[in-house]
Amino acid sequence: PGLRNFRNFQNELRASFYTIMQALRSEKTQLKGVVAIMYSIGNFKDRSNGVGVREHTRLRLSLPRRNVAIHCCLDDPTQYILIRAGLAVVNAKFRARVRVHYGSHLECMYLLSTYGIWTQTLPLTATYEVDMHRHLNWVDSCIRGNKTNVGAPASNTAVVTEPTANDVLYMGGNM
Repeated sequence: PGLRNFRNFQNELRASFYTIMQALRSEKTQLKGVVAIMYSIGNFKDRSNGVGVREHTRLRLSLPRRNVAIHCCLDDPTQYILIRAGLAVVNAKFRARVRVHYGSHLECMYLLSTYGIWTQTLPLTATYEVDMHRHLNWVDSCIRGNKTNVGAPASNTAVVTEPTANDVLYMGGNM
C-alpha cells in the first residue's frame, strides 16, 4: 500500500516542501547537508505509479538543500534496473553521491549500516512496520509552535522540536 495518502497531489508537494524547509532551519543541516533514503521495499512501495515524479524532482531541485548522499533501497528488479540505467546518463558528480541497494529489508538495513547510517533511526519496528511516533510528535510540535502565544505556559512533555542529525526523514518510494 505505501505511506503516501494525500487528498490531492498539491497537498503532497506542500508536505514535502514544509518538511524539507523545517529540516533546513537547522544550521548543522545547512552546513553538513542531507542524507536522503528512498525506501521502496515490501509495503513501502509507491502507489502513484510515477505520477508526480517531475513535480517532485522540480521541487527538490529548487530548494536550497545539499544532498551529500542518496540511498535507494529496492526489492523490485525492474526499479533497480531503471534507476541504474538512469544513473548511467547523469553526470559523475551526482552519480558519486547515489547508492542503489537491492534486496530484502534485512539486507538493505545491513547495507545502510555499512555506510554509517544507524538503522535504529529509521522509522521501522523490528517487524518492519512503520513507527510514526517520532514523526507525529514532530508534527504536533510544529503545529503548536505556529499557534501558541508568546505568554502561553510551556508543556511538561518532551517534544521533538526539529529533526536532529540522528533522525531520518522518510522520503516515500519516489525520487
